[in-house]
Amino acid sequence: MKTNDNLYENIYANLILLISEYVKSNGYEKTVIGLSGGIDSAIVATLLVHAIGSENVLGVLMPSKYSSNHSVDDSLCLAENLKIKTVTTPIKSIYDSYFNEIVSSVKASEMPLYMKNDIDVFDVSYENMQARIRAIILMTFSNKYKMMLVNTGNRSEFAMGYSTIYGDLCGMLSPIGDLYKTEVFALSRYINKKFNKEIIPTNSIEKAPSAELKSDQKDSDSLPDYEVLDSILKSYLDKKETKESLLKEYDEELINFILSTYKKQEFKRKLSPYIIPLRNLIDNCI
Repeated sequence: MKTNDNLYENIYANLILLISEYVKSNGYEKTVIGLSGGIDSAIVATLLVHAIGSENVLGVLMPSKYSSNHSVDDSLCLAENLKIKTVTTPIKSIYDSYFNEIVSSVKASEMPLYMKNDIDVFDVSYENMQARIRAIILMTFSNKYKMMLVNTGNRSEFAMGYSTIYGDLCGMLSPIGDLYKTEVFALSRYINKKFNKEIIPTNSIEKAPSAELKSDQKDSDSLPDYEVLDSILKSYLDKKETKESLLKEYDEELINFILSTYKKQEFKRKLSPYIIPLRNLIDNCI
């Protein structure tokens, strides 16, 4: 069995090569990416810089009223480490404008009473609105300056539908879409080790993952711990283990939740950007 360093060196080298080829073969030189301060955008930005150069990567920060201070600080720290340009476009006023227009329009309309009564209640629809506002901003930069918008989703999120259609699901290329979240963390640590410096901020690696679409939100509010989730997904998707086999090792309620969620989210996966394939490489390196 090859060491983890061998495995992640192969993943890293293949991603650098394939990112460069894909961007150029589609007629682009420059790319744009949303920077959240989290691990996914941090590693994708790093891969882009190593593949096509820092001068060809623009990072866009789009903090909302739910964004923590460290999400901005970690994004700016990453940008400084990578020597990439950034633009900060806060979305609070845009969100408030959208929200107020929708609420006032519905209340003034002849819509059924139940719609009027709950239209101003904050729920997942308004969480998703923030993701879609960010997509509009990123696509505007993409269109205006002919930059390829690069997606930051990972295999765990795609499998569970933990993304927003026409929001953070948008993009033309998904470099880490075939890597589970735990593999994203491992690759991040490997890159810092490889270059013997903190390229990806330690805080981005160590803090609890969060979409920051509402107060105190954590991925663990909606998903099992990634170590557990990824282990089950790998067994089910990659090793083709049956549900009956999984039930010998894991709780039935947990397995039912993961498998049913996976099956119900197929429509989202069909809308995902091009994902660089890595599973065969990973299987051959293990």
